[in-house]
Formats: sequence, C-alpha cells, structure tokens
Amino acid sequence: IVTPLIASQSIQSTWGAGVLCFLVTAAFWSPIFIARELDMPFGTDPNDLPVVEEMDVFNDKLFVLLHPRCQTRPQYNHRTLMRDSGMLQGLQMQGSTPSPGSSEQG
Repeated sequence: IVTPLIASQSIQSTWGAGVLCFLVTAAFWSPIFIARELDMPFGTDPNDLPVVEEMDVFNDKLFVLLHPRCQTRPQYNHRTLMRDSGMLQGLQMQGSTPSPGSSEQG
C-alpha cells in the first residue's frame, strides 16, 4: 500500500511509477516463493528432489557393504607397494636410502 504512494510522489511518469511498484513488489515476493520451495523439497512437484530414486541407490550401496569381501580390510605390504611403484629399484641403484626430510617425486 505504501509503495504506490511513495512512487507516485517521487516519480513524475505514470509508467515509471507503475514499473517501480511492480519491481519492488516482485522483489519482496520472490524470496517468499523461493523460501516456500526450499522449505519443502520433498514432494511431487517437478522441481522436488527424487527421494525414492535416491533411496534406492543408497540401499544398493548399503547392500554392497554386506558382501563378505567388504567385511575385511585390504592387505597392505610396504615392500610390494615400493616394488610396484619403482621406488625400490631406484633406491637399490643409488645404493642408499633417502633421508627423512627428502622425498622423491616421479
């Protein structure tokens, strides 16, 4: 109610006052509509989150964790890792071990 009164007193053009009233009203109502959509993202509207599909994917991932191979931790062998990366061969060729502060990048 206040916006048309202020716009009519401060703007000389009738069209300018109308455009200003529309823009101010739209600027105030837009965040309200956005907040209403963000307040309830789960539903049947086209822009809502696909909860059922996401839950199916999540359940499939949880089901994979029940597999027996997922119940044991992987084995870690430092020598095998160094041999496979080529670091062990490089150290043997140099005939020394790297100092604690140095690191080799390949």
